[in-house]
Parts: sequence; structure tokens; C-alpha cells
Amino acid sequence: MQAVIPKKSEIMEKNIFFILLCILLIPFGLKAQVWSDNFDDNSLSSFWVLEAGHDATYTLTETGQSLKIDYHRIGSSTSQWHQFNLNFIAAPLVLSGSKKIAIKIKSDKALEIAVKPDYGTAGSDWLKTTITGDNQWSVYAFDMTAKGNLEAVWIYLEGGSLTSNTATVYFDDFVICPSSKGDLLKAIDVAELLNANSPAGGGEGQFPESAKTTFSNAISSAQAIYDNPSSTDVNYNNSIASLQTAMAVFESSVNATTTLAIVDTEATKATKYLLENLSVLSRSYVLFGMHDATSYGINEGGSSWYDDGTGSKSDPKVLVGSHPAIFSLDFTDVVEKGNVEKIQNLCKQAYAEGGIITMCWHQDRIDGSGDSWKVTPQIVSTMLPGGINNAKFNAKLDKVADFANTLRNSKGEAIPFIFRPWHEHNGSWFWWGKGNCTTQDYITLWKYTVDYLKNTKNVHSMLYAFSPDGQQFSTKADYLAIYPGDSYVDIFGLDFYFGAGDQSEVNKFKDRISWISEYATEKNKLSALTEAGDRLGWNGPDDLRISNWYTRCILAPIKTNETTKKIAYFATWRNASPTHHFVPFPGHAAVPDFQAFYDDPFTMFLNDLPDMYSSPLQTGIEKPVNADKTSRVKVYQNQDSGLLNLESENAMKTVSIYNVTGKKMLNINSVNAKSTEIKTGNLKPGVYIVVIELGDNSMASHKIMIR
Repeated sequence: MQAVIPKKSEIMEKNIFFILLCILLIPFGLKAQVWSDNFDDNSLSSFWVLEAGHDATYTLTETGQSLKIDYHRIGSSTSQWHQFNLNFIAAPLVLSGSKKIAIKIKSDKALEIAVKPDYGTAGSDWLKTTITGDNQWSVYAFDMTAKGNLEAVWIYLEGGSLTSNTATVYFDDFVICPSSKGDLLKAIDVAELLNANSPAGGGEGQFPESAKTTFSNAISSAQAIYDNPSSTDVNYNNSIASLQTAMAVFESSVNATTTLAIVDTEATKATKYLLENLSVLSRSYVLFGMHDATSYGINEGGSSWYDDGTGSKSDPKVLVGSHPAIFSLDFTDVVEKGNVEKIQNLCKQAYAEGGIITMCWHQDRIDGSGDSWKVTPQIVSTMLPGGINNAKFNAKLDKVADFANTLRNSKGEAIPFIFRPWHEHNGSWFWWGKGNCTTQDYITLWKYTVDYLKNTKNVHSMLYAFSPDGQQFSTKADYLAIYPGDSYVDIFGLDFYFGAGDQSEVNKFKDRISWISEYATEKNKLSALTEAGDRLGWNGPDDLRISNWYTRCILAPIKTNETTKKIAYFATWRNASPTHHFVPFPGHAAVPDFQAFYDDPFTMFLNDLPDMYSSPLQTGIEKPVNADKTSRVKVYQNQDSGLLNLESENAMKTVSIYNVTGKKMLNINSVNAKSTEIKTGNLKPGVYIVVIELGDNSMASHKIMIR
């Protein structure tokens, strides 16, 4: 979250409040409980220090009611730890309770910033984040440990870097305050961003004027609490909760449509458009996904790599140059492990690159006696209304709701995701699974989860995926044997792990994806392969050994007919280690098969995706037909010149280029040659399918990227 700073006309009044507050606190030994600089007098305060020599990296100028920082790193070892700082050594700030440093920042380049509060002999913090490079104001907040009196705050841009770089960064309002007040500051900023980016009107994607007015009033009320020197932590926290609710309610008022039957009719526009656009793409493509794709993986030779916090690396990207289109993560990391910031950052990074997020939940037992796989004693009934653990379960759902309602993009909008709770329930290995609770208790648990999040907590950024295990049922009707109902499911999912990979198992898989697609069509929903993997022999290791698993066991069955082709996406499990991985890594025997899976025009990875969130994709337009990859046509692309050269062993009749929604962008008739050159310079950046009609009336196609 981020925060809005008061208008400049309000600064004097607030400064008077601040000065009076400090004067009142001096007799009680609490001087400087709050410190701030709004950079409004065009004269840099003496608290700000740029040490001799460090001006080789930074130039500080207070101008235009902000602090301008000209950053120019030369990349030498002697200057890699250059910094500027706030110096309170002469009169250290006396701190008590939890504190935050909140800074309103804009930058013309994405940079890592490190803030180091120094408590003298009591130690220091090292607090880092990445500031965006969009030149838009945002509030960044850092939690202090408050080990003692604050003597200094050291600030580093790309501290320790040996890479040359330049940027222009601005600070406008630097505040040291109680943590709750800093959190409110961020919440106000996010709300202001959301309000500013939400147009009023009655058209598609617009918000009613009355909703805008109500939301603006809620922001003003929160600002008044922030500005009031008499406000307490209780006031700040209550205001945060109220403002978060106001944001969720406001977003639910949007005029946005989807042609599918959606669980949450008050879903945000990005959530509805995600559902709609997945449906559009499912007519011609299957999207590839992976669990924990950017969290860790395997290097060539078998050593593991782990998340560096940037979300920039994945094993698929190493192999084929693109992350998956679907990023799967687990609410266990949020609720049970408390890694909220890490998982939110991974989600934000995936979303910023155009990806789609799905969240499962391997929830620990509510009684604290074990994890998802400890199945006894039965506990589901204790979590439901009237049960002894209902309040504890609500507290867990509150954490899920807080995560969802604070997961927001740079415009303040809630980032949508697919939630896949209580998965593989028709198996016996989870405590919510078959035999470990009654059918009615499972259905009640599912409904209660959805109703609590949607209705009680105002979470309107979720789509709900139902995902039984495909190896545990044998008829189409069995799929719905334990089913919460159409009003509680957006996506008819299927989890399916292969234990043999022989034709019999492939046929079983084909039947099941056909059944769920038939149900999805009948009920105006989506179908998806929500989790899958190669577990040859079932007893491990899980090391992707089934021959041509991606193309033969997954892709070919999905492409069987128009029904199976409706599978919207396929997500495999993670690459945890050389003995537990589901995507090949450099040097793995399955690399050629995975690359063939990527090359197939029917598959979509992150680099292939259109904008899934801003508006519905175009529908009812032309699309490639009978377009299968063939080696008979070779495609050579020169990105620099914008030329595409095609060579074929047979004469080509026509060449057409389609975008990812199937719209024909270029068409060349009467080629009548074995080679041709096409100019692609007028095409916008993105992924396209080149479809070639050969002289024997067969079709060939290739995927290309325009950068």
C-alpha cells in the first residue's frame, strides 16, 4: 500500500499541530516521538548530511517543495557504499513502541533503496525495497526495530553496486512515526490512487458518481485521523480497516461485465475481465503454469537455486526465454508462515509482467497438531459455525482476506487471482479429504469459505477453482459426487498426476478433461488442468522421467477435439530439487520435449499473453484453423530490420499473421514461391502466429515475437 500526502495549503496548519505536540511532549521526556520533513521551504534542513566524497554519487537539492536527488553511480569499489543520511547524533530521537519510516518517492528508473536506521550501540536495521521507475509518487514504508534512541538514518541507492547507473529521484515527505500511523499513510495513498484511476460514469469499466462520492468521503475521514495529533494507535488501525473496506466496496460497484456465470457478481472489473479473457483464449490456446516458478529451481548439474526476491528467474525462462503464463503460489506461506510481503511481491511482479496468479492452500490443522497430511482426528466439523475452532478458522480467513484486499497494483486496484481451496478432496491424503470428513461437512466448509471471504470480508478479487483428483474417480458423474454447487465454483478444475504415462493412462486423462470441459460448457464456466505432474511409478523420485510427457501425455490429449481444447490452462508443480521436479532444467533429458511444447502454437507462456485485465478481448473474429507446427517451413526473423523470411520445401500459396486473439493482422495472397520476405515493422510488440497455406492445401504455423 501507499499513501497520499496532504495538499501544500494544509502544510502550515499541520506544522503548527506538530510543533505544539513536540512542545507538549518535552516535559515528559518524549521529545520527537514523531519527526518529519516536507521539503517545503526550498532550503535543505541541517539534519540532512552528504559526507565529503559522497557527492560523487549524489547531489541533494531541495526544490519545488521536494528533495531532488541526482543519482550518478560510477561503478567503482571506492564509491559502492556511498550514502546520504539524516543525522540526529547531537540529539537522538527517543523512540518507544513500534515505529515506521515512511517516504513519498518518485523515480525515473527502478532502483533498490536501502534505509538503515542506526541506534548507536544498540545496533541498526537494514531495510530494503525496490522503488518503481514510473515517475509516479508512491509512499514506501519501512518497519523499524526501535532497539534504542535513533542517532541516524542512512540511505543508499543500489548500495554495494559496482554497476554504473544514473537516475533522478525525488522525496516529498519523510516521516518517522508510530507504525500504525505509517500504515495509515500508505493506505490513504493507495486509496487516492484507486480513486484517481477510477473514472465516473455509466459505461463499461466506470464507477457510479454516488460510489465515487462515498469513497472520497472515506478517504477524507482517514486523512483527518492521520492529521489529528490526538489520534492513537487504535484510531489509526480502525481507520485502516475502514479504508480497506471502503476500497473493496468501491471496487465492487464498477460497471463491468462477463459473459460467464461468475460466483461473485460484485467482482472487480479486472477479475471479471480475467475470467472473460481466459474464456476467449481457451478457444484457441492452453496457457502454461507452474507452482513456485520464480521461488526456486535447479541449475545445470543439479544444484538448486533459490528466490532472490526479484521474481526474475524461473526454470522455464532459462529453457525457452519466458516465464509461465500462470504463477501458482500457496496461502500456507501467507497464513501459516507469515511471509506476506514476500508472496505479495512475487504476485505483484507476476502481475506487472502480465501474468496470472493462482493460490492453493495446504492449510495446517486448525488444532495445531500437524500439517495438511495429518488426517486424524477429524476436525472439519469443529471449524464450522458452532464448532470450537470456528473463531480460529475465521482468524485464518481474515489473513487471506487481508492479503487479497491489500494486494494492489500501481493504480491502487486489487490484483485478481484464482483461489483453489480444499483441493484433491476426493482423495484421502488431506484432513479435508474423503473419509476424513463427511460429504456435507466438506460442502459446508467450501461454501463457508467463499461466503466469508466474499460477503463478510468484502474480497471481490477472487475466482474460485474446484479441483478433484482425476485418479480418484472413474465416471463423469463421480466428478460432482462431492460438489459445493454452481454458485460457488468459477472453474471446473482437475488435478492429475501420471504414474505410468502409458496409453491407458493417457486415455484416462483424456476422458477426464473431456468430462470437465463438458460440464464447464453446460454450466457456462471455465475448465482447467489445475495441477499435474509426472510421478513415474508413484513411489518417487518425482523427476520427470515419462517419455515426452509434455507433448504426448498433456498437449496431445488436450488438442484431441474441440471439447478437450477448451482447457483454459495447465499448471504443473514445482522444481524443488533434482529428486522432486516437474519441469526440466538445463541438461535434463526432457528439455527437447519441453521446448517442443513451448514452440507449439497452441501453448501460451507469459511472453505470449495479451493484456488480461484492462478490458475484454476481442471476440467473434477469425482465427487460425488446422495450424500445426511443421518442419517443412522454416521461419527466420530479424528483429532489427523487422523482416520475416520464410522458406518451404513446397511452394507456399498464402501467408497470414494473426495476433493471440485470432485477429488477422497481415495477409499475403498468391505467394506461389518456396521463399518469401514479409515486413513486420507495422505490427505492435507482442506474440503472433504465422499461418502458411502450402501448395498441397496443408497448413503450417509458427509462433513469433515482435519486440
